[in-house]
Amino acid sequence: MENASYLRLKNIELGYTLPETLTQRAGIARLRIYGNIQNAFTSTNFKGFDPERPTDQTSIHAFPQTRIVTVGVNLNF
Repeated sequence: MENASYLRLKNIELGYTLPETLTQRAGIARLRIYGNIQNAFTSTNFKGFDPERPTDQTSIHAFPQTRIVTVGVNLNF
């Protein structure tokens, strides 16, 4: 038996919309810059890949959760 308690931060999104006074000079109605991180952080003493994995999977079939980083820009003219 092993303690599989954990703390996980699954999703972080930060964004900023530039003020219209700055964007209208360039002919842009709205400009938003954003970033997103999925599976950002896990804190655990569990020795396996993932404390959320089903108990019927062996360690051979278990994979760690993939961290995904997305960055983007939204423009409206």
